[in-house]
Amino acid sequence: MNAALPMWPRHLRSSNRAPKPIFLLALSISCITILEPVAALGESKPTDVFASLGLLGTWSPNCSGEPSTENPRVTWKAVGDMVVHTVSFDGRMVALRDTVGSAEILDDQDVRFTAVRNGNVALTITIRLLDNRVWTLRAVGADGHVFYDQGVEVATGKPALVDERCGALIS
Repeated sequence: MNAALPMWPRHLRSSNRAPKPIFLLALSISCITILEPVAALGESKPTDVFASLGLLGTWSPNCSGEPSTENPRVTWKAVGDMVVHTVSFDGRMVALRDTVGSAEILDDQDVRFTAVRNGNVALTITIRLLDNRVWTLRAVGADGHVFYDQGVEVATGKPALVDERCGALIS
């Protein structure tokens, strides 16, 4: 038995049968090449996720209508390495401002991200992007309180607002 190669199975422990460093390098490169497309799914920098999905910009249920509580303007804007999320009900004053702490592409339609307020995660939100529209599927507070579930506001039973893009795509 060759004590210098204890990590290899017994039938590979002879020095002439152990994988050579070039084999290990080739194996590593092939694994990276195979797994690289999978890296698009999963957690990435929020700016990368939001930009790649075309989420940066302003969204509203009815962009041609006046902003209101039933027709808010939701904006996601890249500021350096951060995504800033704001909501306005009158089109002038920002009623809510937070940053996206993390973002994860779940599949070809759904994205989960954390909204950070005052340095703490306030919400974990899952949104669906389909046919250039976006809506909240699930929103859970840091304390576990569920605000939206399966696209429905839990407190009222009303469906989540479906937002359309207002204006041109921002990259």
